[in-house]
Formats: sequence, C-alpha cells, structure tokens
Amino acid sequence: MLGIIKQILVCCIFFVLIGCNQNANNNLIPTSYFFSNSQKLSYQISPDGLYASYVQNQNNVSNIFLIEINKGTTRQITKFKGGQIKAYFWANNQTIFYVLSNQFGEGLFYVNTDGTGNIKTIQAKKIDFISSKLWYNKFLLLAIKSKSINQNAYQVNINNWHQKLIALNPGNIIKWKADNLGRVRLAIASDGVTESILFRDTYKTHFKLVAESDFLNTMVPLSFNKANNGFYALSNLNTDKTALIMVNCASGFKTKIIKTNTDIVSVNFNNTYPTAVNLAAEKKKIICLDTQFETIYNQIKNKFSLINLEILQNDISGNTFLVKNCSDRQPDIFYVFNNTTKTITKISGNNSIPETDFCEMKPIKYISRDGLNINGYLTLPKNKKYNMECVVLPHSQQFDNDVWAFVPEVQFLANRGYAVLQINYRGSGGYGKAFKQAGLNKGTKYILNDIEDGTKWLIENRIADPEKTAIYGFGFGGFLALNSAFNHPQLYCCAASYSGINNLFTYLKDFSHYRKPYQQLLTKTVGNPQKNTKSFQQISPIFNINKFKNPLYIVQGAKDKLVSVNETNQFVKDLRKNNVKVRYLLKDTEGHTYSNHKNIIELYNNLDIFLKQNLN
Repeated sequence: MLGIIKQILVCCIFFVLIGCNQNANNNLIPTSYFFSNSQKLSYQISPDGLYASYVQNQNNVSNIFLIEINKGTTRQITKFKGGQIKAYFWANNQTIFYVLSNQFGEGLFYVNTDGTGNIKTIQAKKIDFISSKLWYNKFLLLAIKSKSINQNAYQVNINNWHQKLIALNPGNIIKWKADNLGRVRLAIASDGVTESILFRDTYKTHFKLVAESDFLNTMVPLSFNKANNGFYALSNLNTDKTALIMVNCASGFKTKIIKTNTDIVSVNFNNTYPTAVNLAAEKKKIICLDTQFETIYNQIKNKFSLINLEILQNDISGNTFLVKNCSDRQPDIFYVFNNTTKTITKISGNNSIPETDFCEMKPIKYISRDGLNINGYLTLPKNKKYNMECVVLPHSQQFDNDVWAFVPEVQFLANRGYAVLQINYRGSGGYGKAFKQAGLNKGTKYILNDIEDGTKWLIENRIADPEKTAIYGFGFGGFLALNSAFNHPQLYCCAASYSGINNLFTYLKDFSHYRKPYQQLLTKTVGNPQKNTKSFQQISPIFNINKFKNPLYIVQGAKDKLVSVNETNQFVKDLRKNNVKVRYLLKDTEGHTYSNHKNIIELYNNLDIFLKQNLN
C-alpha cells in the first residue's frame, strides 16, 4: 500500500514539475483574453476631424461610441440591448446614420453626437447603404428589400422620409453603385457563377453590359473617376495577378493604372482618385500613387515608428487621418494623426498584456510534391525551436487565405506551448489566378496533399515531433482536419473539428438562396454530388468511420444551418461504437459559429484539455 502511495506521489511531483517548467518558459494568458466578449470594430473619423467613432460588440449586441480626440474622452451614444449594427457612416459633423439588424429585420436609424435621436426611420427585410454619404444635405441612397423579394435602389429624402424608386431590381442585381453626383449608374448582376457589370447614362436610359467576370476572372468596381464616365476596379482579366484598372463606361476599354507581381487587395482613395494600393504580401505592403499621400504616410511611419501602418480615412479638409497599425503580436492599434501639429493620438489598443508575451508569426514557404510553391505562416511558442508539439490549422473558407496579423486562435495555441502552422493551400486567394485555379476541379485531393506536405515539412525540418502533431479547423478547415485524420492516422495523433463538414452530400444540397454562389464554387472544387457519388463517399468523414483511429474533438451547434446536427450526432455515435475516443461539445442555442461568450470559452478550454491529453 505504501509503495502505491509512493508511486502516486512521484507521478504528482513529476506533473507539477512539468507544469512549473512550462510556466517558466511561457506565461499562461487566460482564455478569456483571446476570446473576449467585447470587440471594437469599424473605426471612422468625423468630417471635421474632432471625433473618432467605433462600434462595440459586447455579448453579441452592438452600440456606437464616440471618442472626443482632443480631450481623450469616450461616450456611448446608442443604448441597444439587442441587435447588430451592420453598417454606419457620418452624414455630417453632428449626425450618424446606421443600419441595425435583428430578428425582426433591419432598420435605418440616425443618432446625434450628443446622444439625441436614435430614431428608426425605415423598417424592412434588408437595408444597405449604396453610398456612405448624405447627398446635397438631404438624400440617402439605399438598397431596400421590403415586401418584394428583390432589393431595389431608392433615393430617400431625410426631411420627410419619402422613398423614390430610382432603379428596379429584375431579380439578379446584387449591388448598386453611385457616381460622384449621387446618381446610381452601375449595377452588378449575378447568376451564381458569372457577374455582369451594367452601366446606364441617365435614369431614363437602360442598363447596358460593360464587362463580365466570374470566380477566376474577376472585376470589382470601386469608385467612379472625376469625370463620371469611367470607374476604377480591381481586376485580373487578361492577367494572373489582380491589378488596379480604369474602365471606360461607354466603350468598356480597360486601362491599367498599376500592376504588381502580387494581388492588389484594396485601394485608398482621396475623393475621386486613388492614392495607394495595398498588396497581398507576406506582411503588410503598400505602394503610394500620390506624392502628398506618400509624404504623409512616410511622416507617420518614420516619426512614430509604425512599421505596418495603414491609413484608413481622413477628414474633409485632408488634415486629420485615421491610422491603423498592425502586428502579429498585438491586436490592431488605432491612431489619429494631425498633419498641422504633426502629432499622433492613440485612440485604442491600451492592451494589458505586453507584445513580448505573444509569439512571432513568420512567413514560410515550401514546395508541394507536384512542384507548386505553397506559402503559409509558422508561429513558434516561446523558448522552443525544435521537436515541438504542433497544431496544423487549415483556414475555414476554401478560397480565403491566412494573412500576417494577430490571430487569437494562433496566439492561444502558441501560448499553450504549441507550434502552429497555417497553410495557404492551392485555391487560396491572394496568390493569383493560376494558383486559385489549381484548387479547382480536382476534388480535395491536392488540397489535402498540400496540407500533408506542409506537415511533413515541419517534421523534416525538426520543428515538429513526428508523434505529437495535431490538426484542427473550423468549417471547411474542420472538413480538411477530419479528412487528414482518417487518411493519415500515422501523421496526426489527434484532430479537432469545429462545425466541420462531415457529409458533403447534405452540405451541398441544403444551401440557402443567398449562399448559392458559394455552393457553385464548391461544386466546381469537389464535384457534383449526383455525378461524383463515389468520390463524395471517399472524402465525406461520415462514410469513413472505420478509418478513424486516433482521438477526436468535435464541436457542433444544434442550430447550425450548414452542418446537420443530426448527422453529427450520428457521426459521433458511430465513432464511439468503433472505439474511437471522442470529446463532443454540443450547444443547443448555438449555430455554425458560437456566439455566447461562456460557450466560446468552454470550447477553447476543452480544446486546450484535449490537446494536452493527446500531445503532451
């Protein structure tokens, strides 16, 4: 008996020493810091430059806050207890218009800087701002879906809230754009695969086709030129990388403004002309197109040592600028720069934890088995370099891409002592048309190969312990994690899936109307469920129960409209019957993405426990 007690005490001391050693090398940050129930979003600056505003999302409820820049004081000007503010803009120095979305639909509201107002003016099924401007001090341009199923374009007079129909939606228009005089002259139509850009001269003439684009050959209209006879757009038509172009509305002729060796992802404008382009580079990269903008940009960058800055907006005088500085080791910090006084004021980002407590995210590159360059990011835990426990983290939307930024999930895992590998597998955005096309029409075989090759790259370079590597993903990333788990049980000792697809047949069948375009893209990638029955069974986890060998962590919301809870329940049940260890988190009130803060913390605490049990 004493011998058994002695053995237990030795084991306890051993685990305590391990814990002490981990804490010595790695300050444990609470889960709630990474996944806070409070987010500050959509920073804007007032036309006179005196205020900065933001939307704070707390416990899944949105409200607008104002910062008086010179005084450094903050106050809340809306007081909602339910609903999400999906868009807002400054109409003038005193008034903000915003759209609030809730279970009853959407409403157009306005609020004044002193907190008065907060009056709902229009209620509809769906409301979008066509432009973020109050025209001639009395007109709003809105896309409104009321009783009809289509979102028509209206001019709304704020003096009497009269709605004047200015463009009727035949059913295929997904977006309207106005010129610099407040006239709705561009429309983007879609059939789910092809987008058509349509233009009209006046309200009395019909819309005519200017250009067509699809998933691979894209054109995204941005802003009309000064003469209102053409528009700037981001496009990769007739080229591999997305460039900034000018399109003549009458002839459809396209002029390249700037083309680079990587995709351009966004453009800064000053009224009617572009001032800078932002690139899809390994880290933040900008090319200035305007000498005045470049001077201001370099002043801010050099004087205040903001290495990864982005100028988001300026006041109407062009003197006060809203600036964001990005980092992989701190959430984004926002500033206001005054060009007259050459001073900068921090308006957010008083983080309680120093940057040095977080882990550096480094760009990496490797070559796939068929010779394709694959990019990604590697985040290593503190004081570790080799033979580590690793988590491979494929991104959640197939055609999105991971970027260099502060990513809460990545930092949470690195803080717990794991190396984290993010892979921009073929088909990911930002790397040009050819790379995106490489992810199409080949099922998921090559995407899964890219992930496997990345994991082996970790092992070959002695970064990962070959016996202590996990894979975890959300949504499509969860689907990839489950596939990797049953195809390569020798490579991944455990896997976790958060709202991951387990049955491609039902996933592609049950899409809602507004997600049909994404459904078409997935069909291009993984095939048609009616024509590719055998391949669908081969890659759907629910049909491969017998191939799973190692422990799984499954997260599901009972109200998930994309992944069937009944199928996930059956999936878990069958796995357990087959003696697979499954940790299962199911929440009755959650959908595809968890929103309740308590449930989110439980989700990641469970992930932490699961990884410790299977990797440490």
